[in-house]
Amino acid sequence: MRRINEDLSWEGGNSRLGPTGSAILNRLLEKEQYKLSPEQVEKGRAWLMKHYKNDMGYREKDVMDRFETITLIGTAPGERNNYQYPYYRVKSKPDAEGHRSTFEYKVEGGQLYILG
Repeated sequence: MRRINEDLSWEGGNSRLGPTGSAILNRLLEKEQYKLSPEQVEKGRAWLMKHYKNDMGYREKDVMDRFETITLIGTAPGERNNYQYPYYRVKSKPDAEGHRSTFEYKVEGGQLYILG
């Protein structure tokens, strides 16, 4: 797993990718997922915790309670436009039986969308 650097900038300083950024990211992600920096993971975790109470179901809360990391895994189309938005996988630490849980999400317009 490679670490993505911060050269790939989001269009307009928000979370959506323009056509060039989306094409670059999709080519990179065809081969493998990208590990975010510890700072990016912590920023994502903190943002997700703001949505813990109202926007997450049982599975997502379980993953967040045993949080381990966030990985960038692809792009997903917008709900109201044709932009591509990065989406992420959140992975938990193993439970007592050694099982890990995950969920995938994207952020569009400041709103959390659980994708899987």
